[in-house]
Amino acid sequence: MPLRFFFLLMSCCLLALPAWSQSGSPLDRTLSLQLKGLTLEQSLYRLQAVEVPLLFRNDQLPPKVVDTNFERAKVSDILDRLFFGTNLRFEAGDGAIYVLVDPTIEVRYTISGYVEDARSGERLIGANVYDRRSGQGVAANEYGFFSLSLLPDSVDLQFSYTGYGTQYRRFALDRNQRVRIRLEPQLTLTTIEVRPGPVESIGEVENIRPPRGQLLDPGLMQVLPSLGGEPDLVRTLQLLPGITSGADGLEGMHLRGGDSGTHLVLLDGVPVYNLGHAAGLFSIFNSQVIRSVELHKQHIPSRYGNRLAGVLDVRTREGNLYEHRAQAEAGLLSVRASIEGPIVSGKTAFLLSGRFSLIQHMLRPVSRSNKADRGLDGLTEYGFNDLNVKLHHTFGPADRLYFSLYHGEDEYADGSRRSDTLQYQAENGVSYRWANEQSFEERLSWSNTVGALRWNHLFSERLFSNFTLTLSDLDVSGGYLRRDSLRELSSRQVIGGYNLARYESGIADLGVSWDAQLSPRPGLSWDFGINYTRHAFRPGVLAEEASSSLSPDVVVSNDSISTRELGLYVDFNRSFKRWWLRLGLHYNQWLVKQTNYRIPQPRVGIGGRIGGRVGWQLAYDHTAQPIHLLSNTTIGLPTDLWVPATQKVRPAENKQLSLSLDWSPAPNWRIETSAFRKRMRYLYRFSEGARVISNWESNVTVGTGNAEGIEVLLRYRKANLQGWVAYTRSSSDRRFERINQGRLFPFRYDRRDDLKFVLDWRIQPGLHLSGNWIITSGSALSLSRESFRLVVPGQPLVPAVDVFVFENKNDFRLPNYHRLDLNLSYEPPTQEDRPRQRFQLGLYNAYNRRNPIFYDLRTEYGDLNGQLSANRRFVQVYIAPLMPSFSYKVSW
Repeated sequence: MPLRFFFLLMSCCLLALPAWSQSGSPLDRTLSLQLKGLTLEQSLYRLQAVEVPLLFRNDQLPPKVVDTNFERAKVSDILDRLFFGTNLRFEAGDGAIYVLVDPTIEVRYTISGYVEDARSGERLIGANVYDRRSGQGVAANEYGFFSLSLLPDSVDLQFSYTGYGTQYRRFALDRNQRVRIRLEPQLTLTTIEVRPGPVESIGEVENIRPPRGQLLDPGLMQVLPSLGGEPDLVRTLQLLPGITSGADGLEGMHLRGGDSGTHLVLLDGVPVYNLGHAAGLFSIFNSQVIRSVELHKQHIPSRYGNRLAGVLDVRTREGNLYEHRAQAEAGLLSVRASIEGPIVSGKTAFLLSGRFSLIQHMLRPVSRSNKADRGLDGLTEYGFNDLNVKLHHTFGPADRLYFSLYHGEDEYADGSRRSDTLQYQAENGVSYRWANEQSFEERLSWSNTVGALRWNHLFSERLFSNFTLTLSDLDVSGGYLRRDSLRELSSRQVIGGYNLARYESGIADLGVSWDAQLSPRPGLSWDFGINYTRHAFRPGVLAEEASSSLSPDVVVSNDSISTRELGLYVDFNRSFKRWWLRLGLHYNQWLVKQTNYRIPQPRVGIGGRIGGRVGWQLAYDHTAQPIHLLSNTTIGLPTDLWVPATQKVRPAENKQLSLSLDWSPAPNWRIETSAFRKRMRYLYRFSEGARVISNWESNVTVGTGNAEGIEVLLRYRKANLQGWVAYTRSSSDRRFERINQGRLFPFRYDRRDDLKFVLDWRIQPGLHLSGNWIITSGSALSLSRESFRLVVPGQPLVPAVDVFVFENKNDFRLPNYHRLDLNLSYEPPTQEDRPRQRFQLGLYNAYNRRNPIFYDLRTEYGDLNGQLSANRRFVQVYIAPLMPSFSYKVSW
């Protein structure tokens, strides 16, 4: 009996096991399902087919498409994934799973896509996307991508971009949608467009959002006056407030009290370490390939790092996807040409552009003649060339690959020699005849190479990303040799020597980065990313020597330095009805040898509107720079060295507070003002008296800097007449331990007052008359106010020399600078299928103002009271007198 009872009990348990195993929650079942490409309704029916007890109403299901396969996933996890982004939820009870509508869940659908030029396929950076029903809007990023999440409803979308016709799309938003918007260029392109970016007014509802920076229309360069008929981006930017240059436009641009090494210049997202041709007379940016220009002087987004003063972000065109086009342009100083077109129509395109200078053909005879007028034999030579290459391929709606390359080279050489005979009679009645020989030779060459391979990938309608490989290489070398000797003709005795300088500088970067933009809902977005860069610095040779030997042979070398850099950043952007907020952090880790610097850089910006016509912005920027540009400030060629922060040399830091206001008192007028204050520390310069730099770390001194000012921009814009007036009142100073005895002194590029007038008048279609007038304070430099005569005792044959005494550094000012430029541009009407032409005539420095760029120290020998005397004096050096210009452009 007990045995039979035991077998009976075991049989009942085995028979009940399947029922017991199925009595658990159906949400815990594990399934493998193929649901790719199905609607939500079809996916739920597929679950029912594998005996998942689902109960739902078809009319409550949104038209969502499922694009996921599941491997050994719980039913609860599958349903979570299927219902994500909807107002549906599920509950298990009474052996079934109920699908319910949750009214507390707010459902939004996302409209995303790209805005592009309808004729070329170029993506339109910063294009405006605006829903006129809800008042929500967004701007396309630097690749033309936008993402806008809205409530399910009818939408009335407006797509607009400066110089293009506006397009409208109206439809019922009941699911996520991806669109491709192609805007047609307008026949009459707006030529002057300088936008501050913090607030856009679209339609009747203001769209408040964080600023993108100051945007400059590249077409502006084509109609404003230019030097030698060479449209140039940097010279155009110098017409804005807060941006100055060296004397007569030399040495690039300087933002708010910084020098040329303290602002970040990006070409297609890659850092450029030297942006000048001809010592800064022209920039490396070929006007034929520029697509967009964005300038940040304040409220710098956290994705930008490694510079103190600001950011210039330049993007080049991508090439026409639909038809082949070409253009060629010749001026007095250069010739440039470009060709672009599809490789595979609609999918793959290329752009190839080159430029080479004509300066050398004019400079050689003019310099030879000028030197001959001064009794010198010699000439000056200079030439440059550069090349831009761009390729891009579209793999599909979510993927696009870009390749961009820039390479430019400059070669400069100057030489002169002079010889004459001097005669004087000594006190003993003996007559001496001396042959004086003076010669000067200098050379400078530099090259830039910048490349990027970039993959755009769209993870979802709300998440856009970039994977990028970058290369940047700068190589600079040069030197000068100055000889000055006296030879007594009878005894052959030689007195004299030489001054020699040799210098090299180089920096090469290899980097990889990932950048992402997430837009989860209207008015809320996140920008974040990570980058890693390996820097190789080549300080090379920097030597300067004076000697009585006439056979100089100086070789001094520095070791190359390798560094590694890791960067992380995040920006939180929040927009409200009348104001916006941006909170950001850029974190930089700099590793060099055994030293590791960790540099957090917080950034905060807030702004909004007061009434309908007044906008405001308050920003705090903490920036750091782990590389330094060291410049030799003696008279002669610049000897610039890029060097890294090391154990002895810290990264520079800057803290800037700025307040901006903009006001539109009338439809055609706009006034923008900004006040800023900057405090910089850990700035490095060569120490005073550093002659032979065999170890640059031992020959630099650390200091601080201050800059503050007020900027005003008054803009007027009407149908045929437009322009602006820009005024800056600012000051900038420096203090270094081993310069000027530690006393405060004005910064070299300190310009207290800076006033610019810009005007463009469209006389008739195709005919423009434009001009700009610049008035600025003279820049600061060191110049002797007194001197004394030095006679070497016991050496009657050694001529006495004048020794110049310097007091405070940069306590002398060049004369006030002013210059008027004019330009007349004419583009005759042509038929659609015929080449287009443009002629330009210009006057640079129209009233021939002689603005000195520096003072040269020259030696003149003579007879003074029976003694051979060497007189040294400062002489003003001028360039760019009244210069006419002409250029011709043809495109087809």
